[in-house]
Amino acid sequence: MVRFVLGLLVGVALTLLLVKLQEPASAPAVALGDSSRPEGGPAGNRAAPLAADVSRTTVPVHGPVSQATGPILPASSQQVTGAPQQVRSAQAPQSTAEHRDMAMGISVPLPPSLAELHKRLETEQRDPSWSAASEQIIRQYLAQKVTSPEFDVAAVECRQTLCEVQVFGYSKEATGKWSQVAADLQGQLAASRFEGSTLSVTEKNGRTVLLSIFFGRRP
Repeated sequence: MVRFVLGLLVGVALTLLLVKLQEPASAPAVALGDSSRPEGGPAGNRAAPLAADVSRTTVPVHGPVSQATGPILPASSQQVTGAPQQVRSAQAPQSTAEHRDMAMGISVPLPPSLAELHKRLETEQRDPSWSAASEQIIRQYLAQKVTSPEFDVAAVECRQTLCEVQVFGYSKEATGKWSQVAADLQGQLAASRFEGSTLSVTEKNGRTVLLSIFFGRRP
């Protein structure tokens, strides 16, 4: 009887020892998620979800998401690293040497401006033998070609080399008509041999202001 009890106790002790020895080996299996273990046991039920979770988290990291999360350059950086854009510099207008010299007044002197001619008129002295006679020719001609109420001759002034005519126009056609009259008037003064004439036009106070200067008289 004593031997039976001792044998039973020894068997129980060995069984408990075997159970203790098997517990450390089963824990790593659960942590590593060994797929060789049957899924029907407790450890298999816990390992399967872990493997599924790992597969779900690792795929996006190596998939398209990882490509989209690379360094994104700003728009300005992309333009700089692209093909260089050519900047066109201003170019001088094409012209021959003769025309360029003419435009700059080198080969052919440029005609004086209206302001320069008017200032010269103010500083010139009158020519007693020519100024009055030329003014009379101009007034007589304008009396025939320029009549009221379309035009009003404000002043006629001649000095030594210039004559200035100041006129007001009161119609839409005043500028065109006066341009023709001024061209014909230079023909009436052919004896004075003017080099040319200039015309300035502006609109002010509801009327056209016309100013013509004949310049370069050669006695």
